[in-house]
Amino acid sequence: MSKKGHIPLRRCVACGRSLRQADLMRFTLARDRAEIVADRGGPRRGRGAYVCASRDCTQRALAKGLLARALRAPAHWTMPDEAVVFLRDVGAR
Repeated sequence: MSKKGHIPLRRCVACGRSLRQADLMRFTLARDRAEIVADRGGPRRGRGAYVCASRDCTQRALAKGLLARALRAPAHWTMPDEAVVFLRDVGAR
C-alpha cells in the first residue's frame, strides 16, 4: 500500500482529540531530561507530546502537568520560561 496522501495524526495530551500532526505543537525532553522544550525547528529525537494550539488545551496542559506525564519526565523536571511563554502565546490565538 502506498503512503502517498497519508496524513499523520497525533493525539493532544490535554483533550485527547486526534488531529493532523501539523495542527499540534510538539514538546520533548531536553537531552539532560531536566526540562521540557518546544520542538519548533523540526523533529527532535525521543519521546514527544503534542498539544492543541487552543487556549483551553494549553492551559490544561500547564495546570495539570500533562506534558510531564506524557513525556514520562522525572519528578524534578522544569519547564523553561520560554516554553511556558510559547504555550501561552499559541494558546492566545
